[in-house]
Amino acid sequence: MNLKKHALSGIILLAVHSPGAGQDTLNFSTILATRVAALEKLSPDSDPSWKPAWINDIEVRTETDRFDPDRQEYLLRFNFNSPGLVKAQKNYFASLQAKSGADLEENLNGLVRGTYTDWLDAVFIQKKQALLEEKLAIMEDEAQVRQKMVADSEKDLDDYLELKQEIRENNLQLAEGRFRKAELLDRLIPHEETDQAYDAFDDRLIPIAQIETYINRLQLAGMPFNPGAESGFRSRKVALEMELAAELAEARQIVDFVQFRYNGPHDDPFKERFSAGLGLRMPLNGKNKLKVAELKLATASLEQDRQLDQYVYSAIFVKKLTEIRLYFDQFRVLEQQLNELDSEFRTVTDRVSTAGSPIWLLNLRKTWKKAQIRELEIEKEIYRKYIELLDLTGILRWHSMQNFLEQAPGE
Repeated sequence: MNLKKHALSGIILLAVHSPGAGQDTLNFSTILATRVAALEKLSPDSDPSWKPAWINDIEVRTETDRFDPDRQEYLLRFNFNSPGLVKAQKNYFASLQAKSGADLEENLNGLVRGTYTDWLDAVFIQKKQALLEEKLAIMEDEAQVRQKMVADSEKDLDDYLELKQEIRENNLQLAEGRFRKAELLDRLIPHEETDQAYDAFDDRLIPIAQIETYINRLQLAGMPFNPGAESGFRSRKVALEMELAAELAEARQIVDFVQFRYNGPHDDPFKERFSAGLGLRMPLNGKNKLKVAELKLATASLEQDRQLDQYVYSAIFVKKLTEIRLYFDQFRVLEQQLNELDSEFRTVTDRVSTAGSPIWLLNLRKTWKKAQIRELEIEKEIYRKYIELLDLTGILRWHSMQNFLEQAPGE
């Protein structure tokens, strides 16, 4: 049975066994949209009304002469920023806003990635619980048969005791699954719907054949750039460049202050009592020199980090592709084994119907369930690697509200 055939049979099985009428099920698209909206609502907005100041501060000074109030001196000084510094500060603030947006995007991406991970855990726990319940029913039937055979031989007693231990281990897995499912239900239920009782997950998933088709296209497209690192790199680089420009503009500012002076005695002519002054600086690149050097070094280091991140990203991308290819191969092997078990099951059923012990049939059914559980574990790994590759290529980042467990990109 090939993957496409499995996909078709999977859809039919889901139509029969997927939680439906009479059960309140959680839907992934709803959970994803609710979580994304909640994060965006909690994220503080940057203050777009901020503007750089032309005047840094105003100084008022007074000084007495011979402790004579009539000879008191007053000075009013305005320390201000040059047009170049004002522009540089404005650009620097805009870069900080952009960096804040990139940080929010990264937080959102982490939330989306975590939601997919939680949902896959929940869906496959639910699927595995169903198989474990079916396996338990088979083993309990087998236990009843073996209990009647215990008196016949010591080997029958050993087989019976071994089966009872297997039943206990199966029950332990069921208990762990119920606990984990309840934990995930509590985590995934939207807070505004805490009064709503949910008992199942909508476990419909994109067919594995569609995932493999997408992986083939992805591999043919070649090595992508790391979208998360690129976005963060650009915002950090712009912020550093704008901060550097602001530091240089401050260091190169020529006009320092404008001041007005008034001094007594008050009976002197006004032009003798009032004066205006202008303070100038001669930039020698000494002020902020260390800070400027630090920012230039940080910018150069950022480019090196970018190249290293891309190298690591490329290695991870190739590794993920190799891993999912391996799981596709394992899945096909298990599909073949299940086909063989199906054939054996039919043969044994015919033999048991005429003669022989039902133990043969029960053992085969139990082996079949074990193979189905193993296949389910491989399926989960395929979906998990698929989501990891969507994250690596930036698909989750750019389309955070889209449900890729329902349809692959580009379909």
